[in-house]
Amino acid sequence: SLLRQLSSFSNKAEATDYLLKLSNLEKRVKVKGLEKIPTGCPLLVVSNHPRGVGDGLVLLFCLQAIRPDLKFVVNQLLQEIPHFNELFITRANDRKGRNFSTIRQLLSHLDEDGCICLFPAGTVEHFDWTRLSVKESPWKMNFRKMAQKSGAALIEARISSRNSFLFHC
Repeated sequence: SLLRQLSSFSNKAEATDYLLKLSNLEKRVKVKGLEKIPTGCPLLVVSNHPRGVGDGLVLLFCLQAIRPDLKFVVNQLLQEIPHFNELFITRANDRKGRNFSTIRQLLSHLDEDGCICLFPAGTVEHFDWTRLSVKESPWKMNFRKMAQKSGAALIEARISSRNSFLFHC
């Protein structure tokens, strides 16, 4: 399995290189605007989420050289990926759906001039059977308050990709 393969590497750099080669992103991704990415200051990158885990991999591929302090907000399932937990801040909701500990971790990382990537829709784009088209869930806009409170620069990334029709069935 992929998890077993990732466990065989001795560090995150080797595991990341393996994933990037496996996904062949270098040949498939066209990136514009990297020169606009600020360094040495807090940065919040928000993006649409058309495909799932691959979206995070695309952002990692694009940003890791410019922002080695990059961290992703993820669900608990992704926390189990070997060597990548240092890249993750796990979204942990209490019984009322609040995530105070996650917000504290995010603000702390931004206070240290770190970079945070998150998907404000909170879920992968889905097929809307009433409109017969792929639809993105509404973005939770609290990231704007976070950027304001921390003084972070805010950049919106757009991933132009889609899952196959069969994915949505």
